[in-house]
Amino acid sequence: MSSISKAFILGAGLGTRLQPLTHSLPKPLVPIANRPLVEHTLDACIEAGITSFIINTHHLAEEWSKAFPKQTYRGYPITFSHEPILLDTGGGLKQIESFFQGESILVVNGDIMSNLSLKDLMQQHSQSEATTTLALLAEGPNCNIALNGNLISDLRYERGIHAGTHQFSGIYCTRPAILEQIPKSTPKSRPVSIIPTFLKLAEAGKLEAFLSPPISWNDLGTREVYLKVNQQLALTAEHPAGIHPEAVIHPSAKVDATSTIGAGVIIAEGCEVKHSVIWPKAVLSKNTKLDHCIVRQHASGNHSQKDL
Repeated sequence: MSSISKAFILGAGLGTRLQPLTHSLPKPLVPIANRPLVEHTLDACIEAGITSFIINTHHLAEEWSKAFPKQTYRGYPITFSHEPILLDTGGGLKQIESFFQGESILVVNGDIMSNLSLKDLMQQHSQSEATTTLALLAEGPNCNIALNGNLISDLRYERGIHAGTHQFSGIYCTRPAILEQIPKSTPKSRPVSIIPTFLKLAEAGKLEAFLSPPISWNDLGTREVYLKVNQQLALTAEHPAGIHPEAVIHPSAKVDATSTIGAGVIIAEGCEVKHSVIWPKAVLSKNTKLDHCIVRQHASGNHSQKDL
């Protein structure tokens, strides 16, 4: 049994469901509790024993270089695998073949927030003979993974075995043997989905399930979920009301306890901010009133449920 020390973070998506927030940043770099979303994922991986990362990029790839100019995080190296043409997860895995170096790796979708036990997942995978181990949730909006004991027998009812009882968390461990099942991408075949490969593994009895106990799990695909996660973290933030210490707030302004205020934000006199997220360096003009809003650069006037 060998421990897993490498992780592949999926960061190349277009983030279309979260537009317009992703017009200026890839989804894994949007701020969550005053930090890029991906930093929360990197922290969880490091706590589980990961010491080396690779992240695939496509949309606004230059922003990744700005976020990690030294290609490290907390002293751990980050390699970027750029995809000029989107390869999808299967093609993305095929492109980082050299990263495996004969070892299993952890794969994590870059747009989820979860406290799933990565350490337990990696330990189970290391002790099994499965090629790939998917972390599954017992509840969720897309329970389309079917089980036969501890093995996965069907996904999305593609094999016609069962409609499914569990949801895929977007997190899994895999051995380099998976690469043998992924077809090489060509300009005509791109992108290459990972689902057909999972189905081949399921048929061969090589796709195992890690059944997670109830956890916190959020797909940051909509503004509603984005606001909800920020509000939850603001209530437990180190700084009052999730306010960054470098924010400048006029004494007459009011910020409620569920709002997140980023570094360098300027909030003028008479402003009221409720259930909102204000990105770093944004400016709120005098007497601005916000409720359930997300401000990327500037806001003035009265707004509710708006992305500004």
